[in-house]
Amino acid sequence: LLLMQKRHCYSLTFARQPLLDAQVAPIAYRGCINQRTWDIHDGVLFAMDTSGIYAMSGSGQVKSLSDAVEDQFRDKINWSASRWCFLTVDHSHKVLRAFVSHKDDADNVYPTRALCYSLDSQGWWYEIYPQRITGVAQAALTDGEYRSVYAADSGAVLLDEGSADLARGTVLSVVLTSQGSGYKKPPLVQALGGRGARFQATLDGSGRVKAIWI
Repeated sequence: LLLMQKRHCYSLTFARQPLLDAQVAPIAYRGCINQRTWDIHDGVLFAMDTSGIYAMSGSGQVKSLSDAVEDQFRDKINWSASRWCFLTVDHSHKVLRAFVSHKDDADNVYPTRALCYSLDSQGWWYEIYPQRITGVAQAALTDGEYRSVYAADSGAVLLDEGSADLARGTVLSVVLTSQGSGYKKPPLVQALGGRGARFQATLDGSGRVKAIWI
């Protein structure tokens, strides 16, 4: 049994009864942000603390995984909202995702971004979602496949599925009704409704809005 603090990890062992012969020993100066920032895959523990993400073998050997994205943990994550962070390993795709509240995101309290790590290629990237992702569960789907199912604003969702983000209220198209004139740089475009989109206007040679990219 592992006992985790924010910056320390201990092992608890016993022979017969914990009340009589339990022993607690420190094994690493790494910990967990909360009770949802760890997962186990192929007998290896993956966990996240404020210093980054690491792997721990059954023998207690610790290997840091997030040195390549150290700046994210140092400068970018909103640690005041760390209670909503969580970590999971998608066993079917062998991808670790650490869902964090990011200072650069519009909603910097609930996670709308994940730091992602491929267990096979050992490469990092990040994903930004059109809605809040606040939890995960491993579930068997109706076709018998065992998948990671995520809790989002629009209900239960799958990631790595299809080629588009389709959440409730997702902006899929823009209708340009007035081009304006005299623009020297593209104007700021905002939507009155919908979610999950940022807009970029482009101009023609006469200073009119030519198109709006989603």
